[in-house]
Amino acid sequence: MSDENGIWMKKHQLRYSAGPIRYSIQEVIDYPFYWRDCIEIIYVLSGSLTLELIKDPSLARPLFLQTDDIYISTMNELHRIYRSGRDNRVLLMQIDGDFVRSRFGEDIFEFPYPLTPQNAIESAQLEDIRRQVLALADLVRESESVGDRKREQVEQAASEMLGLMTGNFTIISRALSKFGESKVYLERYTRIASYVTKHFMSKNVLQEVAERERLSAEYVSHEVKRHFGLSLLKAVTFYRVAHSVKLLLETDLTLDQIAYESGFSAPKYFYRNFRKYRPEGPLAFRKKYKELYANIEYVKCFEEADYPSGAAETFATVAVTGTLRSKMGGGAGDIAPDEALIKKSIESALGELGLTEIEINIV
Repeated sequence: MSDENGIWMKKHQLRYSAGPIRYSIQEVIDYPFYWRDCIEIIYVLSGSLTLELIKDPSLARPLFLQTDDIYISTMNELHRIYRSGRDNRVLLMQIDGDFVRSRFGEDIFEFPYPLTPQNAIESAQLEDIRRQVLALADLVRESESVGDRKREQVEQAASEMLGLMTGNFTIISRALSKFGESKVYLERYTRIASYVTKHFMSKNVLQEVAERERLSAEYVSHEVKRHFGLSLLKAVTFYRVAHSVKLLLETDLTLDQIAYESGFSAPKYFYRNFRKYRPEGPLAFRKKYKELYANIEYVKCFEEADYPSGAAETFATVAVTGTLRSKMGGGAGDIAPDEALIKKSIESALGELGLTEIEINIV
């Protein structure tokens, strides 16, 4: 597979390198839309990266991340990342969802996009997060050779880093801080957000939230809009659309079935709202991305990398297609499932990273 065709990369089920943490340092070419039950930290060490979200209709264009930018992906958040130019070097770190829930409960943590400091205090905190990510990567690497003794340190370091992130950089905490709201409000809106993410298919989410909080539906609607700039109905619609995308990629359900499974009262509302989040309709989206999402094979290698904190041996994943028709950028034709050709493509991609003496095993 030539470089022009691209190397499609996707990691679906993760195997963590140390306890709840896994990371890799790699050149990102293209990860088609994916989601994971983990918090994923995307840290651009060099170069640039394009981030595409199904998250907010106001994001008419993809986000461009440059050197030192960090994006924190919420658990099970749909996103796609691909390179903006010829070269990049990206640290991808995943923190297992079960670990996050065991330390911080079932609450959902939504982070701003991108993670941009709004004042001097946040600038210092963001710099702390960068240092902690790199230090945690070092601990993960070391724990593979010394065992459980280091893994306890990994879990402690991960908890401290997550505490800094969730305590200062979630959308809810940021929004409420502008109004000087108390901890009571933080707990209330965290409960509301958590309920919406789990019950978006209900026909009466607003009324159910109001009853749970012992408030009027009018008050809840007004306060959510005042604090976060969007209505509760729009939040519910987003989660329905996001769920529909997962069904488009993972199932063979008809569009009408997906509409009802996602909580829309009629298919026409599904089609109408889907187009608010994507330039193409649901059928075109499925045709464009489902084959990319489903037909990806995996090749794993160890990479000798030098990155700012000095870790040397890091686990990297390079994934390539077998029988897959490239449908991005007008389509590049069929890619033959030839092992020699696949290995040659991998060697070429790794060569761009300066990695030339690596044994490649296709699995």
